[in-house]
Amino acid sequence: VFGHVWTNEDMREKGAASHLNEVVINAFKSRGRALLLGTTYDTVPYKIYQKYGFNGIEKESGYMDYYSDSKAEFEDYFFATDNLQMRPVGWLDWPTAPCLYLNSFPGVVRSMQMGIIGRSSTEGGMLGLIKHNESNDDKLAWSLYNPQTGAVLATAGYRWHPLWPETLILDFYSHPDCWERCHDLIEKLKLPETTRLVAYSDFENPRKNRVLADLGFSEVAEFQNRVYKDTAKTVLVDVFEYEKRK
Repeated sequence: VFGHVWTNEDMREKGAASHLNEVVINAFKSRGRALLLGTTYDTVPYKIYQKYGFNGIEKESGYMDYYSDSKAEFEDYFFATDNLQMRPVGWLDWPTAPCLYLNSFPGVVRSMQMGIIGRSSTEGGMLGLIKHNESNDDKLAWSLYNPQTGAVLATAGYRWHPLWPETLILDFYSHPDCWERCHDLIEKLKLPETTRLVAYSDFENPRKNRVLADLGFSEVAEFQNRVYKDTAKTVLVDVFEYEKRK
């Protein structure tokens, strides 16, 4: 994750940010493969990052990426599915999970637990899960990861529904090659006793919908044109609510 550049107001437009970016990028090229950042679209910082080779991940998005080789080469290496392991979500997942959640993989409703709809970073939303997992035996979320590259290929977790009593939201998202492994992640969760489990998915993610069916969930509601798929707000998708009662 590329750190934000900040310049005091009285020192702006004097080249400080550009100089620092040049130093950081040159250092990165000698040992790194991918950088991700978030800023505001089409602002001065956005244009500075563009100057050094960063590209917006989609139209009008403030999220940007940079690859020392190519995105395809990086992802072939980074998201390798050999010898994957599971662990409670922690600090080792924090810098790498954005590579999964910012990607163009299928699925718009990506994490109700972290508040992620569409291609957004886990940089902020994952912090609460990490802090909870560090100090509690009941782990709110688990990750499926590659121990060699550090890549997070899937996460699963839960939270209490903010509206409905006695209702848990089951949450999971995955790289396209690992949806079947979500069963294993979900088994790691020690779900509190409750009468109702719900989960949310969307029309763009049939693989997740199949996993939910395999887990015994039934579709109970369809919210038409509920969320935008993209930052530019050009495509609306339907959201499905699934339910499983004990």
